[in-house]
Amino acid sequence: MARQIYKVEGRICFCPIAGITYQDKRSQDLYKRADEGTYFRLVREPSNQHDPNAICIQSALDGVNLGYIPAIIAVKLAPYLDQGKKYFCRKDTSHGYTWGVSIEREN
Repeated sequence: MARQIYKVEGRICFCPIAGITYQDKRSQDLYKRADEGTYFRLVREPSNQHDPNAICIQSALDGVNLGYIPAIIAVKLAPYLDQGKKYFCRKDTSHGYTWGVSIEREN
């Protein structure tokens, strides 16, 4: 049975970072060194040639590209980001994802 790509609990979505293993080693090292709960930026990439709903996950400190929100989530989240709604993205490995994050809407 295939593993579910994301989990939702209340207003929080938990998912893996898509493509982090295809980024340079710096991205993986930065993620590994980050403490649980470290905040990352969500950056929309509407001109992304592979996915117009693409949402990049970047280091909040230096803008290093860690990877992307999985497409199955990005297709639902992108319109809200495009409307200016704010979301938090944090390192979260509590749901069994090696390269996990949690995404939560700001109040």
